[in-house]
Amino acid sequence: MKDIDKTPGERLKLIRKDTLNIKSSYDIAEQLGISQSTYVSYELGRMDMNVSFLTKMHEKFGIMPDFIALGKGSPKGNPDKNTSQIPEDLRSLKSKVLALEARLEKLARKIK
Repeated sequence: MKDIDKTPGERLKLIRKDTLNIKSSYDIAEQLGISQSTYVSYELGRMDMNVSFLTKMHEKFGIMPDFIALGKGSPKGNPDKNTSQIPEDLRSLKSKVLALEARLEKLARKIK
């Protein structure tokens, strides 16, 4: 069965066991700061997951809310392939800004 064909509760259980490798509902509920009965109700589909819960899953474990709710994407998302380039781009931009600042100072001195 594809993830998109599963219920949000089934995806939640799959995430807990396979992605996060957390064996018991008690352990994950404790980490999230909610009761075990509430967490189990989410997994069993007895209770709809609220935004607060989906936010906690994302903030605590990096789990994408779209995956839990809709089965779209993957549990941890699809990181942009270019994110590793960001530090290098920032260094390059910083050096360009410094060069421009130096040129501006030089021009300002000529104007005076």
